[in-house]
Amino acid sequence: MPPPPPPPSPRGTVFFGRHGERVDHVDPAWPATAAWPADPELTPRGLEQARELGERLRAEGVSVVFTSPFLRTVQTAHAVADVLDVPLVIEDGLGEWLNASWFGDKTPRWRPASALVADYPRLALRPPAPYTGAHAASFPESRAQLYTRAGRAARHIAAWAAAADAGSVVCIGHGISCEAGVFGLDAATKMKLITYCSLSVLTPDAPPTPAATPTYTATTIADASFLTHPEGRAAARYAPPPLPGAADAPTPPASTGEGDFVVVAEADIRAAAGDADAVAL
Repeated sequence: MPPPPPPPSPRGTVFFGRHGERVDHVDPAWPATAAWPADPELTPRGLEQARELGERLRAEGVSVVFTSPFLRTVQTAHAVADVLDVPLVIEDGLGEWLNASWFGDKTPRWRPASALVADYPRLALRPPAPYTGAHAASFPESRAQLYTRAGRAARHIAAWAAAADAGSVVCIGHGISCEAGVFGLDAATKMKLITYCSLSVLTPDAPPTPAATPTYTATTIADASFLTHPEGRAAARYAPPPLPGAADAPTPPASTGEGDFVVVAEADIRAAAGDADAVAL
């Protein structure tokens, strides 16, 4: 049985959660016949994980859930928002890494927001204050560009929440965009592998106010103790199965043995990605 939830986090906390189990990680043949092969949905277990993530967040004073535009994240985020009874907002900056080695030479396609509202009505609810996202990705995208984009999105969301006095917020993304978003708010984080529906918690260093830019400290990384069926770290991966015409997907970074990753400097991220023009995380 999952342990009882911890005491509520301070007002103004930013929570990052990865989407639940995706169908193409369970059925590798799924993309071959799918109408949207780059935009898989959740499995029944993934939906269960999403609901349990929502239950974990029930007492946290969350006012809005932000999500990547991909279906698996929208499904996860909507399940969380349903439990919390709050609006759902799409932020493109939280989206998947648009890596050519995963998707081939064609820009990946995912469902437009207009096609999602009927099935996910919390997208039609208004957040506590008007929100404008401006962090769409371009294709192809280097790892450094992904880190820059998702880090900016995280800071933009946190600044909006402080300016709107919106309290705590949830961001639902992908393994690597959650990783990058966490680094965007706390560059000193010691990262762990972001498994399905695991939760990372960034608490404000001082109570956020509309007049002050908040800073954050990561107090929890990739906690999945509340899930009935967590993803095992040995089986976890960020990359999707390669789509037709794509090269083999890269493997996740090497682990130190406890699921922890060594935090690399921005210059190392640039060098690894071959992108000398990446801006600060």
